Amino acid sequence: SGKLQVRADYGSTVLLELDSADSEIVFDSVSPNIVIKFPNAKTTAMTTYDGMKYDLEITSGAGLITRPLKGTFKLDREITV
Repeated sequence: SGKLQVRADYGSTVLLELDSADSEIVFDSVSPNIVIKFPNAKTTAMTTYDGMKYDLEITSGAGLITRPLKGTFKLDREITV
């Protein structure tokens, strides 16, 4: 399973959370790809746009947690609607 969280800073309130249980994180069984979907309903609710931090945690069936992705996160708002 997988979970991705975006926060303004370490230990602060979660601004965005994506989860494999909601099909927002999909593990491709054929290739080693991970597809992360950012639903419009979740990103439009965000009021912070730049300088955030994120990480992706993957939990194996045995309970081992790995963090293959981490870094800074910037939300680039759409101009044309």
